Amino acid sequence: MAAADGDLLIVPITARNFAALCAVTGLAELKTDPRFATLQTRNANWDAMMQVTERWTRERSVADCIAALEEYREAGCTHV
Repeated sequence: MAAADGDLLIVPITARNFAALCAVTGLAELKTDPRFATLQTRNANWDAMMQVTERWTRERSVADCIAALEEYREAGCTHV
């Protein structure tokens, strides 16, 4: 997905990863959105979830996104 100065990949597969993504992006309302309630519904609505997440990444540099996600390393958020 696009950041302000490049691209990055965010893959919130597990419930823990997804909760961390919601927290780091400040999009807590996504946790109660029925489109994203389970792994199956997140998969079915992947494009919509990525569009919402990309609104957050586009306002930040790749380095800022990675730094924010690193705060949630214990939830499986990290860069490679």
